[in-house]
Amino acid sequence: MSDELLVRRSGQAAIVVINRPDQRNAITYEMWRQFPAILAELDADPEIRVVLVTGEGDRAFSAGADIKDFKKRAAPLRNRATIERASKPPVRL
Repeated sequence: MSDELLVRRSGQAAIVVINRPDQRNAITYEMWRQFPAILAELDADPEIRVVLVTGEGDRAFSAGADIKDFKKRAAPLRNRATIERASKPPVRL
């Protein structure tokens, strides 16, 4: 886990903190990738009864996706999706 996503536990509660207050807690591509594992870990913990997701600071919960980060990754992801939909499997040479 990065320092941009923090997990704090308090009794039966877990708090997932989006920790990018200078960017209004915009979520990077890597943070999106980390969320499922974090939530699965908390879901598997029998002591945790509730999970709260919040943003650090007082300016915003989250501005949403960090567009600058996603733009860098959009073309490779789009290309991969096109390959995966192809009727013939790709072969590496």
